[in-house]
Amino acid sequence: MKSKTLFWNKSLVRYFFNNIVWLALIYFIGLLLIHIPALITQSNHMEHLSGQEGFAVDIIAYFRQVSAVQYVFTLVIVTIIAITQFDYKNHEASSDFIHALPIKRTHILTQGIIVGMSILFILTAIVGLIIYLLTFGLVFDLPFSEIVKWILYSWYVIFVTYSFTLFVGMFVKRAVLQAIFTAAMMLLPYITWVLSQFAATMLFNGVTIFTPLETRGIDQFFESTAFPMHIVTSLYTGYGTSIIFWILFATVLIVATYFLYNRHHVERTEQAFYFKWLHILLSAWLSTLGMLVFGSFMSIVFGNIFVTIASYMLGLALAYLIVEMILQFTPRTKLSVNSMIATAVFAIVFWIVFIISWHIHFTTIPDLEDIDAAYINDSSYQHYNYIELQNAGIINENYGLSTKQSDIEFFHNVHKEILEDRSNIFSFISNGWQNSVVSNEVNITYRLNNGDVLHRTFFLDNEEDLYVEIIDRMSPSNIIDGIIKPEAVTQISITTYADTLYFEGDNSVEFVENLQAADERDQLPISRIPNYLKPMLYADISFDVDGYHYWIGDQRISNLDIYNRAIQDALLERQEADNIPIAESIGLTYSEDIYVANVSNDLDEFIEAVNNETVQDVFETYDFEQAEDEILEDLFDKVNDAAFDGNGELVLLYVPVYASDYETVEPLEDFYESPFDHTRLNILVLED
Repeated sequence: MKSKTLFWNKSLVRYFFNNIVWLALIYFIGLLLIHIPALITQSNHMEHLSGQEGFAVDIIAYFRQVSAVQYVFTLVIVTIIAITQFDYKNHEASSDFIHALPIKRTHILTQGIIVGMSILFILTAIVGLIIYLLTFGLVFDLPFSEIVKWILYSWYVIFVTYSFTLFVGMFVKRAVLQAIFTAAMMLLPYITWVLSQFAATMLFNGVTIFTPLETRGIDQFFESTAFPMHIVTSLYTGYGTSIIFWILFATVLIVATYFLYNRHHVERTEQAFYFKWLHILLSAWLSTLGMLVFGSFMSIVFGNIFVTIASYMLGLALAYLIVEMILQFTPRTKLSVNSMIATAVFAIVFWIVFIISWHIHFTTIPDLEDIDAAYINDSSYQHYNYIELQNAGIINENYGLSTKQSDIEFFHNVHKEILEDRSNIFSFISNGWQNSVVSNEVNITYRLNNGDVLHRTFFLDNEEDLYVEIIDRMSPSNIIDGIIKPEAVTQISITTYADTLYFEGDNSVEFVENLQAADERDQLPISRIPNYLKPMLYADISFDVDGYHYWIGDQRISNLDIYNRAIQDALLERQEADNIPIAESIGLTYSEDIYVANVSNDLDEFIEAVNNETVQDVFETYDFEQAEDEILEDLFDKVNDAAFDGNGELVLLYVPVYASDYETVEPLEDFYESPFDHTRLNILVLED
């Protein structure tokens, strides 16, 4: 008889190979079907394009997007392969056969790992070679280095997934349970965090499902604990130290698998779980998650706090029954008193931690001396739209915030005033789906001197005066002002009243640089007029963040100032090239009522009146008259010559009309009794 120390056994190798050969073939074909048609389709599409810049960057980004789908497929198929390959330990006959072979238990495990991983590694490398050869027949050049990265990253996904699945297999005796438990190990912390936020959205005013800024760091932490999330996000955030962590963690799992396989001969047990405590823990955890799902969705339907509480209790009971049916994997479910008690205790502990955490979230105010910058805005101004750009060093870290001490003190005092009647977590209790029934939303944001960012949301339905005071203090800054890395801009589209202007590649970078260099908005008296009383020209901007295109577009943060020379030059150039007058671009051409006045040296007083008086008062004070005939023609000439002057004395008022909207607008007289800054009027200041 051969020695028990024999390492390699042909019968065992043949067994492992035959067990997974068809699954490995599915993996191979799947990789080809995911990548080859996608690359050929992209090549055919790009064949019709010419004069485009950045093909190499674009195709790499496209290849990584396709690869993201493939990595998810790899994760699933590798899990199935690992379960199938070592399923012998769950069946008495095959287990007896395998362990009767003249080979050590650890050597059995080693041979299985070598056979399984080597087949997957080789097939992945072959697909990589096929992709490389295919690129010679495509119109674009996919760098060989990118293909090598893809192969190595695929091997990495295979190794970690395989390690997870093997380790889990040492705890359960059913293939289905092994798949469920593997998914649980990979996703439970992240899913728990997401469902906790979802529950908080239902229970408390001031929480959104994607609470921004200060929880972004927490989101990233929990994302990093979810391997499926990690393998996709790493494609866009870069291959960082997290990969090293997962490799080390997977290695630890392999070592632990050897220990468990060698020390615990549990193949003959009739239980679905080899360790009862694991069954109880997993049941309690999954039941609590089911409670959150059921209770939160019932809150959406009924919108009553008492119904919500009852729904969470009912949800826990229903979830426990369903989870036990799945985990016991038997026709007849046996309920355990110990398991029920453990589930109840787990749920109670969860709610205690949940309530304490959100209480701290709502009632914490940073010390004034710890604040470097702050701001308050309403729901239409989304600060977290550009947080990724700040993290990438493309947008200034203080953009969207004020560093003025007077502003910081004002925002801090407002925050304290809001919390005067909200001393504990129960002050924020909601009656269900809040966003459809509440208004007067304000968002308070702080950047602390230690680099942390705090964000709080409140609804001031019963505090109208405070809400108005806050809104009056708001003055959103332009996103282009905050760009500190113009070379990251890949495209800009400017929406006017006539059509859209486009800048791409180097032209978009040059436009940003020219706009920033020519911007004297803060020095102009006209800057004190709200943006909605100026011609509405705004930009949508595309940024390249590590090969991924990130779009920002919002009238509140990308409104372009007509008094900026870069805007004027762009409109003049387009007017000459496409014969689209500037007057049409700013909505003046089709406006029926155009009024003009010379405010002499009283521009500052005029702006003060606009912000505080009615339309009729302004018209009577400054003798506005309707422009006709030669005066109107002269005004159009000035506008089409871009003769705008933020320090000028000739003021023009009109209701802007889009080129596509030929309908009659409201007569200007209809606005007479309204506060000027509550109207649709636009103000232009021209050279006299």
